[in-house]
Amino acid sequence: MKAAALIIDDVRRIDWHHFEQSLYDRFAVNAATLSKEGERKTVGNVPWANDLCALIKTNPNGAERICKKVLEVLMYAARTRKGLMTGECSAGMNKWVLPIIQDDEIDGYVNLCGRPFCNADRIYTEYISKTIDVDMETILKLLPCLNPIKPRTLKEMRQFIAGYARPN
Repeated sequence: MKAAALIIDDVRRIDWHHFEQSLYDRFAVNAATLSKEGERKTVGNVPWANDLCALIKTNPNGAERICKKVLEVLMYAARTRKGLMTGECSAGMNKWVLPIIQDDEIDGYVNLCGRPFCNADRIYTEYISKTIDVDMETILKLLPCLNPIKPRTLKEMRQFIAGYARPN
């Protein structure tokens, strides 16, 4: 089964923290569940997929200009189409936004990112450096920590998400 959304029934309650942690543990991605307004459903730190994402996301300019812009665009598209939207953040990382649907209404989103697609050759190091005001040497030293995501892993992630809310 392919997940275009996380569909939950109105009886089952999801432990969002466990869901996020499971995605991180299985697929080494930044995983956050969001309300329909875009606010996190959970509290606490997100385990980072890599040190480069941590550096970007913990910088106010990085969070706003690299992460938030594409998230807003993908959330809008996911809400409009009620389905999975994929893209790339301004740093060059693969990004997924899936709507969380309950009773045929959007209840929030699953936001997944932090791994470049297939290889790390397209990381936009100069843009990252200028945006977060960190020297290029620091950025370049973090590139080996990146773990590109392959199509097979994306397929496994979709299957995991599709099966997560199904009753056992």
